Amino acid sequence: MDAGELLLGLHRAGVSLFVAGDRLKSNVPVPGELRADVLRWRRVLRLLLALPVRQLREGMTADEAEDFDERAAVLEHDAGIPRELAERVALWWARTMEAERCAA
Repeated sequence: MDAGELLLGLHRAGVSLFVAGDRLKSNVPVPGELRADVLRWRRVLRLLLALPVRQLREGMTADEAEDFDERAAVLEHDAGIPRELAERVALWWARTMEAERCAA
């Protein structure tokens, strides 16, 4: 499970993560099956949730920006994910997919 899939899984479970100071917090206890993944991805999640999307988008390549816009729209409109969460998940996927393309 990557950080984007984890955020979606948490959303489906009714869990909202947020950053308080330098700590990752949740509105309700994280279900046991997701707890290990939250710990594994906590640094990435803190960055994704703490910084404004506008700042996270800085320096995107044209391919990343296109992937981001398309994925955010699909998540929001087709999957019914709130816009801010859709943007953060799409941003993670666009950035990691571009890194994978460059490594190939």
